Parts: sequence; C-alpha cells; structure tokens
Amino acid sequence: SAFRFFWLVGLKSFTISAFIKCFSMSNHLRNRGAKGKRGYMKLTDILPVEQWIELEKEIHARSGLNPTIYDADGVDITGTITRNALCHEIMAATKGQMLICSPSHQNITREAKKSYKPVIGVCHSGQTKIVVPIYVGVTFVGAAGGCGLIPEGGGVDGLFVSKTLGIGNKRLEDLTKDIPSISQKKAQDVAHYIKERIDGIISIYMLLQNRNDPLEGE
Repeated sequence: SAFRFFWLVGLKSFTISAFIKCFSMSNHLRNRGAKGKRGYMKLTDILPVEQWIELEKEIHARSGLNPTIYDADGVDITGTITRNALCHEIMAATKGQMLICSPSHQNITREAKKSYKPVIGVCHSGQTKIVVPIYVGVTFVGAAGGCGLIPEGGGVDGLFVSKTLGIGNKRLEDLTKDIPSISQKKAQDVAHYIKERIDGIISIYMLLQNRNDPLEGE
C-alpha cells in the first residue's frame, strides 16, 4: 500500500505530492516489469528521468550545490545544467573538463563506490564536491551529488585554475566572487539528506520489483 511505501522511506508526514511521486514510480516500474534484473541496470529502470531531475532540484534548493545524477559510467543522465560562473567556464574548456572536472569526479566517485558511503571531497578547482553512491543490492548503478561551493575557510586554487583555463587574475576574480561557502557540518547534512533520499527510492524500487517477480516468467 502507499502507506507502507512511506514507512519504508521514513517519512513522518503523508502529503499529496509524495503520494503522486510514489504512484508515478509504481506505474513506471510496472510498465518496465523486471527489466533491470535481466540485464545491465540503469538509473532509468528505477525512476524516470523527470523524477531524477526533481531530486536534483531538491539538492540545489537545500544546499546551493550544482546537482548532478550520474550513471554507473559517470555520465550525467538528466541533461540539466545548474552551475556557478566558474564551473561554466571550466566545463566550456576542454582542458577544464579533462584536468579539473573529470579526474575529480572519478577519484571521489571511486572512493564512494568502494566505501558504499557518501564522500565529501574537494575538486581540483578547490570547490566542495559531494558524491553519494547508488547501489541496488551489490550492484553499483550510479551516483548522486553536487559541487560548486567553497569549503568554509578554504578557497579556489587560483593558480591551477588560471593556468588550466588560460585566464588572468581579473577574470578569475569575476568568476569566483559570488561563489558561496559551505561548512563541513552543512556538507555532512546535505550528504546525509541525499543518502536518505536515495535509500528511500531504492527501498520502494525493491518492494515494487519483488511484487513484480511472479510476472517474470510470463
């Protein structure tokens, strides 16, 4: 029942919007059957892209991070763009992607995947990056998180960023002047929130998959 769904995700209140999300998820999984169990599982076997986008919006509203949902190969599945000015500049440059974003994501995601736990790190530009691994049982299917805030008491690695992007001090100052900071405590709270949301989504997915099991042989 819908009430059992809410018990599983640990929600303390019953809302119309939450019911609609669960109903939508149920229809989505019913339409797909047990596809994820028979082959390479994708995040879109768990939720439609539209609901992953909603999670990204929640992460941004709660934290100010540039949110992203990645598949198991590290590819953004939603195509949405919420970035600060510096991240826009980095992603617009091939060297920025190759020397700053990609290795940072790979390193932090590798740690999160290995530990099965959220990891709070710092990307090569000096900005906070949070990665929460998404597992279905022992199968790694992707990650959720965000980046783009300055660690409290820290700062952007201006020399490395300037050399990588080929920009001067004035341009760097313009790109970084409006980036908010985030405390370690706040980052931990955000990581915990994302993990709880992911755990709830996977719990509902597993429940609905188990209910679909009798249909697998048909």
